[in-house]
Amino acid sequence: MWVIFSEIFPNSVRSVALPVAAFVQSISSYMIQQFFPWQLENLGAANTFLNYGIIAFIGMLVMAKILPETKGKTIEDIERDLVKA
Repeated sequence: MWVIFSEIFPNSVRSVALPVAAFVQSISSYMIQQFFPWQLENLGAANTFLNYGIIAFIGMLVMAKILPETKGKTIEDIERDLVKA
């Protein structure tokens, strides 16, 4: 996750974007930790993990569709590719 963030944000906003992304990830993680016991109690383990699995699968599809290949490219090449898209 951190490697992707450091590659997809343009140089002009990277110093602000990475801490914002870290903050959003931390808040999301905290919210999941607070909500998880309620889910287990009310939905059961199977449905709780099924929900997380579906969310992860949708996220994987979105990432596969939107995220460009960065192997062998410079940060400037990646930035040009993202600006074109």
